[in-house]
Amino acid sequence: MPSPSPSLPARVIDAEVRAFMAETKRAGPWTPGTNTFVKATLAEIHIDLREAVLPETDELCLDVEVLLGSVTITIPPDWAVIQEVELLVGSYEEDEESPAGPPARVLRIVGRARLGAVEIRRRMPGEGWLGAKRRRWKLRRGAAQKQLPPG
Repeated sequence: MPSPSPSLPARVIDAEVRAFMAETKRAGPWTPGTNTFVKATLAEIHIDLREAVLPETDELCLDVEVLLGSVTITIPPDWAVIQEVELLVGSYEEDEESPAGPPARVLRIVGRARLGAVEIRRRMPGEGWLGAKRRRWKLRRGAAQKQLPPG
């Protein structure tokens, strides 16, 4: 198994997802490790954690290495994300949505993206991008109406 990034604290990698000049998807009832190594080289990796069989821990860690590729991670809206990705001519994007209460789980993303992208999508199980957009719009609209003075 590969070792984690040298600038990060030592972690024991217990699962991995790799792609080289290809596209890889992990979705449905699959089992990620507590510390999963994700490497995309000239490739695209899609990781969907909404229906995954998760380990018994509050924090899940993905150690990403992206070189001329992209990693897209889909999580439930009630998760918190800690982003510690070193970007070198790369990008990191995350759907803007704050959990209503305390987070159900924490996703820590560490590693490097060189000429690549890491994207976090927040979706309910079975929800697509349009459904998520409508749900967030309704939440913002409801919050704005609560702030209006009674008339």
